[in-house]
Amino acid sequence: MTTNPTSLDLLHDIVTSDPVSWWPLAPGWYVIMLALLIGVSLLSIRFIQQWQKNRFRREALNQLENISPSNLPALVKRVALCIAPREQVASLSGDDWLTFLDQTGNTTAFTKKVGQQLLALSYSPSESADTEFSELKKTIHNWILKIPNS
Repeated sequence: MTTNPTSLDLLHDIVTSDPVSWWPLAPGWYVIMLALLIGVSLLSIRFIQQWQKNRFRREALNQLENISPSNLPALVKRVALCIAPREQVASLSGDDWLTFLDQTGNTTAFTKKVGQQLLALSYSPSESADTEFSELKKTIHNWILKIPNS
């Protein structure tokens, strides 16, 4: 009895090699992981620095929520001192002060609109109506958000 060479009975199982191991990695992967680690570290440091740099902004906005009219001008002056040198800000008053606020906030709300109430509050805080005070707080809120960091 001769066997047919094309018979399926003579087939052997296919021998496969073991799967390639992931470890140890090729040197290029170590370079990529190191670059990613450095990149993430730099981004984290930059985020933390920005967070710390904007601390004055967060605190000012928190204080603005429950502030009385008499304390509003002082809050605005403290915020301005955080973004500009004391020599530039401390001596400002009147229209020069409102112009500074407009320039730093990229607005005209202080010199031409409700922001003028800020000067009146500096000298007589009881004269401000609730609606005007509310609008002034909104204007100052927007100013705090828009001003650049020093």
